[in-house]
Amino acid sequence: EKMYTYQPLANPTSIRLLCLASSVKHDAPLRGTLVDAKLEDLSDDLIDTYTALSYVWGDPVRVGEILLDGQPFGLTASLRDALHDIRDEAREFRIWADAICINQDDVTERNKQVAMMGRIYSNATHTIIYLGAFTTAVAKALDMIDPRKSRHGPYRNSAGGVPTGPMWEEALSDILNREWFRRVWVFQELVLSRDPWVQVGISRVRWDPFRELVFDLHKMASDGFNAGIRAESSKSAIHILEDMHKARTDDSSRSLFQLLQARRGMGATDPRDIIFGHLGIASLPPGHRPYIEVDYSKSVMELYVSVALYILKTPGRNLGSLAVLFEQLHGPVPPNWTTALPSWVPDWRLPQGLHSGFHGKLQIAPEVGFEASLQYPWATSSSRLGTAGYLIDKLKALGPVVPSESVFPLARRRDYQMNLSTTVKFIHQAAPHRGWGDSPPSLTDIKLIPIPSTHDEYGAFLKECQSWLGVVDHA
Repeated sequence: EKMYTYQPLANPTSIRLLCLASSVKHDAPLRGTLVDAKLEDLSDDLIDTYTALSYVWGDPVRVGEILLDGQPFGLTASLRDALHDIRDEAREFRIWADAICINQDDVTERNKQVAMMGRIYSNATHTIIYLGAFTTAVAKALDMIDPRKSRHGPYRNSAGGVPTGPMWEEALSDILNREWFRRVWVFQELVLSRDPWVQVGISRVRWDPFRELVFDLHKMASDGFNAGIRAESSKSAIHILEDMHKARTDDSSRSLFQLLQARRGMGATDPRDIIFGHLGIASLPPGHRPYIEVDYSKSVMELYVSVALYILKTPGRNLGSLAVLFEQLHGPVPPNWTTALPSWVPDWRLPQGLHSGFHGKLQIAPEVGFEASLQYPWATSSSRLGTAGYLIDKLKALGPVVPSESVFPLARRRDYQMNLSTTVKFIHQAAPHRGWGDSPPSLTDIKLIPIPSTHDEYGAFLKECQSWLGVVDHA
């Protein structure tokens, strides 16, 4: 049987819309038609509106299908389930879903359409955030948000508080562990949406009451009523939810660098989408195009190098653009991980960067009397980065490195800082000629996070202690 063949888009600003045929049977075969429409016409159309779909692609294997103009078109399991669940029983539904409405095999079209995705979501009358399949607990929770639909009682109890109990706990844990919260594209899709709705199975509610419910229940979780809700994945989802809400309600703009710092390591089928998925909401100066326009013909390395150069060449206060050099990988690399990136280029696919151990700001002290544009004549050749500078002095010796935060669990922070502080004071008294001034170095002024020590890390700790003792012996 002949598979569906795309027709070229008629105009540079055209998009395709899926006209999804109605069905009273949930499991009936999916049918529809693709229509061509100019984006600027859709923004002013009061009748022929459309709804954008925000969902997780999931496994790329196509296991389902929809008949488009009578011809089969392959669907992933996640998109198949979403279309079955959002399909209306009586009316045709005009939907924009990227996997269908963009010809993914046409790189030129894909580049243009992905560059327009910010406008596509902001012009849509509604956005459906499809979190996945039905579960009884989540469906009941969503129904309770809307008293008109609820068959299980009001969302708030008689005292005006948040209800608790096994069903609510199970629902919250289920919601927070949905993959949607950890994907790259969904942040932009939500922030730009006019009227977002959340859907699980066939249950659908507006975004704001959904967010309120999740936050209220999570406050109850902070009292420790459910260990599953206190898991790291649930905490991460709450932080992401808070950031999404702030971005929707806050008028302040964010640079691409700020967005990448906050959302590095988010899931993406294509690693290049970690960059492209934020362009619609990033504050970009006019000169950004040579570095970060949507282009899927570029390799991951080419794109990530271009983005690093763009950030370095973007003027910023207090050497802010140099902070990108603190974003390289720092810590354990996932098994079988390979990268051909230069050492100065951050790998945004990985969640942790050196900045996680660097809590200060790159600043020029005012007493040095330095005034400049804070722009640097960066030069690149292949994978090398260079710039011009001045020779101030030469290092005579290097002391031991202050142990990394990953070596010490939080429980040992106080003992470590106390012992190190005592050691530094002793060295200062024994060797005042070293020119440290009135105050010892702030070597103890570090921040640690609760990462369990392993045997190897404890060995590293002992090695660092021996290095410090060597300094004391020779002071």
